[in-house]
Amino acid sequence: MSRTSNAWSLVAPLARAVDALLAGDAVDVTPLLPVVRETAIAGYKSAVTDVVDVAALVDVLHRRPGVLTHVVDERVELRDDYHHDSHVPRRHRAARALVDALILSLEGHKLRWGLRPSPASLKAHFSSPDDARAALAAVAAAPSGIVVVPVAPSSSSRSAPPHEGVHLVVGPAARRVHEMLSPAVRRLRVDLALLGRHNGVVEDDDVYRGLAVLDAREPGCRAERVAADALEGVVDDGGVFVIEAMKLHEELVDRRLRSLVLPLKKARVVVVGIVDDDDVDFGCTLQPKSVQVLLAGTSPSTAPWYVDAASGALWPGDPRERQASLSVPSPLLAPVDIASDDGAWRLLQALGAWQLARSIPAPTVRCGDDLSALCAVAVAALVAIAER
Repeated sequence: MSRTSNAWSLVAPLARAVDALLAGDAVDVTPLLPVVRETAIAGYKSAVTDVVDVAALVDVLHRRPGVLTHVVDERVELRDDYHHDSHVPRRHRAARALVDALILSLEGHKLRWGLRPSPASLKAHFSSPDDARAALAAVAAAPSGIVVVPVAPSSSSRSAPPHEGVHLVVGPAARRVHEMLSPAVRRLRVDLALLGRHNGVVEDDDVYRGLAVLDAREPGCRAERVAADALEGVVDDGGVFVIEAMKLHEELVDRRLRSLVLPLKKARVVVVGIVDDDDVDFGCTLQPKSVQVLLAGTSPSTAPWYVDAASGALWPGDPRERQASLSVPSPLLAPVDIASDDGAWRLLQALGAWQLARSIPAPTVRCGDDLSALCAVAVAALVAIAER
């Protein structure tokens, strides 16, 4: 556990900053610059180097056009830039805004210190030398202080689905369950796969990479998919989705799940997916038959101890297990080369409270970096649970 404990002490200020944004407080990133200079995190590995990261700067400026002009009291204000009906969990949005602010602030300092990017990186990311000079000059001339504005809470209200004994899948990675069982995604699979293909190699997950690209470029397309899916038993309101197995068609799910559709239908399984921590309480009021926590991460395959990145508090795993997983608010904040997970500690704490209050089943935690394989195991487990 020593490596995880050491990493926790370095990442804790970043995790606390995310908590502050979720609680409604603005965050000045200037005191956090030494933190990211000390340890490489997944969302900003180049912070520890003395090289201007052109790729990171261009990415932020592309997603946030005009961000450097939002100046109040000689400080740049950086706001949540996700679409108003985004299905991205709030803590992920807060972490993304925090990392973007760190990139703009630290890379601006690097430019003002006299560091220069390589000519190759400029050529790769700008169409002309004039564009490169203008962008870098704007970053260098921007106020050194950058403040992240709090991420607003969800305003959506929902009622319980008309089913008893649902099966919960909880955690941001549960979104992949929805994508793998979505008829609308399957009908678009060819176009999405072409959009998400890497280096000409054909893979099943090209579809989901393409889906992420499409949603980033054209947020309105998601509303069309949601409307089409609702007619076929897959209902999604962003933070929560409901899948009625009785309405699924074998040919309209991911090919890796087709053999599971018939037994799911026979058992009349209803899956409720909770992708945002803000909605966990809602899911637990449904008196679920089973609860699975699905998380992106690199934590050990055995049951580790979970360490909260904000407080250092532990959630117990297997008493015989000596490995630990650092639970970060977002994969962006995961330290490089340290076993980590996407918020297991927070989710298990919330579910543990509901176990005491409502006697919901003990959650099964599944964590991995292959989301499709992770979710295929989770769906197969639903068959086994339903057939008991």
